Amino acid sequence: MQRGDVDLPRESEYSVDVATRPAPAPRGDGVHADTAYEVPAPEPRPGWTAEQAELLEQLYAAIRSLSPAERMIVLLSLDGLSYREIGEVSGISENSVGVALTRARQKLTLMLEGVRNEL
Repeated sequence: MQRGDVDLPRESEYSVDVATRPAPAPRGDGVHADTAYEVPAPEPRPGWTAEQAELLEQLYAAIRSLSPAERMIVLLSLDGLSYREIGEVSGISENSVGVALTRARQKLTLMLEGVRNEL
């Protein structure tokens, strides 16, 4: 299997887009430096209050502020991919995915601390 030829059990537009891109040469840490990972616009669920929709927008704004590598890992995780699958797509080890995802979650927690206090 070549990088970019990943068999994804769950398909979403974002996962398929990332998995089917031609694989550029990875940087030293395995993450593709020249690949942009766009954060999709949040879509509130039917019946959500304006406050819930605003919280969702704030979460996505925080995700947008992460580095491209962190953003990619967070979005693939939100898409339901396993650490192994994220590692295959990103070119880093399964263990490195776990470490990177933990650090990204910690950053998001700090960024959203004020939001949590508003509830």
